[in-house]
Amino acid sequence: YTCISSAASDVYKRQALYLVREDMNAIKRRTFKVRWSTFQTTCYGFKLLGFPKYLIVKAFFVNLIKSLTPYQVQAWYRNYQKKHNR
Repeated sequence: YTCISSAASDVYKRQALYLVREDMNAIKRRTFKVRWSTFQTTCYGFKLLGFPKYLIVKAFFVNLIKSLTPYQVQAWYRNYQKKHNR
């Protein structure tokens, strides 16, 4: 048997696959057209993978809410996440 210590497994859980830059300019570039394109791509992928339809509806409402939220609120929420998700 191979035993992995809990300390070693914790190290792997904390490593990020990639880093995403979240600043005000990145948030402003996400226009309604970009979010609509993202939603269409998500729908196509969900259909190919055979996911249930309620996930497509959920993806639609998440994209709709994000596209209607002002930039300053999105930036505030992102800063809040950075402080409280450590």
